[in-house]
Amino acid sequence: MRRFVLAALPVLVASVLWAADAPVAQSSPQQLHAQVAAGEQPPAELDSEPVVKLAPDAAPVAWTMTSSCSQWASVIRQGANYWGGGRLVERAGGVPVRCQTSYITNCGVARAVGCNYGGSAIALMPNGTRSPGVLAAHEFGHFWYGHSSGCASWNNVMGTPMCN
Repeated sequence: MRRFVLAALPVLVASVLWAADAPVAQSSPQQLHAQVAAGEQPPAELDSEPVVKLAPDAAPVAWTMTSSCSQWASVIRQGANYWGGGRLVERAGGVPVRCQTSYITNCGVARAVGCNYGGSAIALMPNGTRSPGVLAAHEFGHFWYGHSSGCASWNNVMGTPMCN
């Protein structure tokens, strides 16, 4: 059995390396920005749990609000300001933040009220929670942090469910 495993090892390594070299469909930040600004869902390759992208002391993240968020602009800014210290800067050409009034369906769960697509775009459903400011703060927080346990609130912005 040991000889069989050792004999198969080079084939296994070669196939893993081949798969790692396979081309992956990617969109440029400009393409993603245009898609989100137009109200389109980001592409399927971003359908995964947001990951910690930056160290907490990293340079500020630039973001921009699309016109779809104008109704909730003040609470979205409140959510961004939660992080303080200049960690988020609203600037044209930054990570696009788009709002919609229906559930977000391509964020790794069937019905989400918010999604940070790995730092490339943010989608929010502000009318899906009683606290759209906490929702915005939660999604902005994914630039640095993963989920914590409990309900998302101003005391625990990174909590998993939006319970209030």
